[in-house]
Amino acid sequence: MSLFLRKIERGKWEQNNALNGGVVSADAITSLRTQNNDLSFWEIEDESEIEEVFLAISSNLQHLESIDIVPIDERIITSNFTMEPTLGETKYTSFSNHHFDMKNLDYNKLGDLSNIIINAINSCKSKGQKIRKTRTEIKKILLKGLEDNKIKKNELENKLIEELSK
Repeated sequence: MSLFLRKIERGKWEQNNALNGGVVSADAITSLRTQNNDLSFWEIEDESEIEEVFLAISSNLQHLESIDIVPIDERIITSNFTMEPTLGETKYTSFSNHHFDMKNLDYNKLGDLSNIIINAINSCKSKGQKIRKTRTEIKKILLKGLEDNKIKKNELENKLIEELSK
């Protein structure tokens, strides 16, 4: 069973008590930042590959930051949305083929997706599954990615390189 993963701003999904049945805030939905009515996702075969997604996302950062992701079962995504494989924008180029765009989103589909995200966050919480990596953990992931030659130092942003050197 594959998983689709999306970077989120978890704090925005916790506003208005949304994880416990409250109204999902506009900030949560707009923080997804669609482009051309599409939304970017990463696909992995199983949870053992989650660190690869963190590396793919963090290799494009301007500077170190915490990252929250939400994993969603492939069956839920593909039964509700059209997914199209696209090359992911990442410095981790050998992983870029694990990227998909959720196509042709509209108001109703974003509402459906917000419910799916809430359910996925709550599922992770109930399993004790960690979906946040701190700045320190992201730094370790990037340094290991450099050590394993998955990413190249000279392709990273200067500020990020500085922070990795500290």
